[in-house]
Amino acid sequence: MGHYSHDFLKAYPFRFCGYGFGMAEAVRGTAAPTVVRGLYMVASGFVFARTLYKPFQISKVHIYCIKHTIYDIVSLPKTQSPVKIVLWTADTFVYEIIASGAVPVFTASLIKSVVSTVLPAKTLAGPARLWTPAVVSLMSLPFVIPFTDTLLDTVMNETIRQIYS
Repeated sequence: MGHYSHDFLKAYPFRFCGYGFGMAEAVRGTAAPTVVRGLYMVASGFVFARTLYKPFQISKVHIYCIKHTIYDIVSLPKTQSPVKIVLWTADTFVYEIIASGAVPVFTASLIKSVVSTVLPAKTLAGPARLWTPAVVSLMSLPFVIPFTDTLLDTVMNETIRQIYS
């Protein structure tokens, strides 16, 4: 029942940019501080780019529905009130703060901590001991992306989006 507009910033490979916070957490203490800061900058740029792109995207198509699927959205008509556009933009910002910020950072930190704890000190030496938890943590992030996006969309559709839809 509507015209679906593909949200390219929510699809691969752009989605990985949002997980820069998680990648930074995974390599923090292992990689150079400039690498960590660079990953934070990429992730922050992604969150703000996607949030600021939302009003532009909304103004380009014709049918409104507040609930959207994982990689597509049903957008607002050009005559939609500015309040609805601001709400949709705020919804995107909240979504990205959780999906790109909180969940990947928590996941990367938890996995890195568990691997560091479980890995016996004498098993690996030097750089291998230092990088193994970071690599395992980085490898976990692609598995977290689809699950996080699906779960967060479902939870937001059933809770906060009910208020302003």
